[in-house]
Amino acid sequence: MSIKLSSRQQAQLGFLDMAFSKVQRVQSLIEKLATPSEAETAGRSLARISDEIKSGASGMGLSKIADSAANIGSLVRRSGAIPQRMRSLREGLATLKINWDGARRSASIPEVQHSEEV
Repeated sequence: MSIKLSSRQQAQLGFLDMAFSKVQRVQSLIEKLATPSEAETAGRSLARISDEIKSGASGMGLSKIADSAANIGSLVRRSGAIPQRMRSLREGLATLKINWDGARRSASIPEVQHSEEV
């Protein structure tokens, strides 16, 4: 008898696989924010992508990923010195990656189903 993933876990894995490319895109956009000529365009794209990740993660019940993406989105919209914003965004990206990895690992482990023995 093989243990299978629940439908919720399968949906979460599907979302996480799709979101991985967006996380990689977030990383490249954060690096583009450091160059003044591309900062405005990269900032708008980064805000949009972080909002997409946030809304998708919220719908899947992945609150830590949603919180990390929301944090990145709010950091992008703030004003301030570029070095501090870049450091905060890089830390936010690291947190997002850690939460993504944890959610992926958690969704990959089959839930234990208790069966009643008669």
